Amino acid sequence: MSYQEEQLSRYFKEVHIYGDLDIVVARGCKHDSPNESGPDIPHHVAIGLCSQGYAEMRKEEKTFQLRPGDLLLFLPGPTTRLTETSPDFDMDVIIYSIEYARNKFFRRTLPLSDLFRFLSQYSTISLPAGEEDFFTTTCQQVVHIIKSDNELFKEGILINLLTAMALWTNSHISRIVDAAPVVEKRAEELVSQFLHLVNVNFNEHRCLEFYADKLCITTKYLSNITRMVTHKSASKLISLAIIGEAKKLLVESRMTVSQIADKLGFPNVSSFGKYFKKEVGVTPTKFRHTL
Repeated sequence: MSYQEEQLSRYFKEVHIYGDLDIVVARGCKHDSPNESGPDIPHHVAIGLCSQGYAEMRKEEKTFQLRPGDLLLFLPGPTTRLTETSPDFDMDVIIYSIEYARNKFFRRTLPLSDLFRFLSQYSTISLPAGEEDFFTTTCQQVVHIIKSDNELFKEGILINLLTAMALWTNSHISRIVDAAPVVEKRAEELVSQFLHLVNVNFNEHRCLEFYADKLCITTKYLSNITRMVTHKSASKLISLAIIGEAKKLLVESRMTVSQIADKLGFPNVSSFGKYFKKEVGVTPTKFRHTL
């Protein structure tokens, strides 16, 4: 048993694992855990739903509460810690590794600007009545598939369930972002504008100078504010947009790798292949064939 598996078993009554911690469902909180900090699973994304009780959590300098029907996102970056729980507190969590998600499914429908705006202002999502059933049912389905003996279709079913969960979560983030009053600090406004420019122009422009000029700021200031707001460099955010679109085209279209390279603005298929392999770890052709 790995250190991460041991940690999860300390805090949850049930732990169901697929692969090398590629996908995990942890259900039912234990209340005799050694401390309140919670398990630390780096390089993973987690989506948890509070089903009963109350918890207080802390992220950097911000304290917030978690109540029944609240959805909590755990993303890489500043650690979120439990500081207080009621005796009846309970939650279920779906966890997946970033590397697995990067290779198996990808961001759809939700602009990066919306995601980062949400993360900069909110810590939880209060679900409308009845919406928690989707999360609970998906958890049950993922557990059922992890435990099944049908190895031939297991991964494909799990990927589709995780994609559905990601889209469902994105829909609630979009609902909150669209309804929220636009009260943003100057840095957050600039990062939001930068991400919008990237979404529109990444096929033709990858240099920071282009985006800094459009925003009337220096490249150094652009890099500083993107790190402050998103915990990622401006260059990395441009790469995420390019690779996200490349993965989408490789999976959803019948375009050749050469056609995709041309569409994404690369001078030739070789430069696209080198760029993709550097960011993803495999060539575009191998990525397409492993899906």
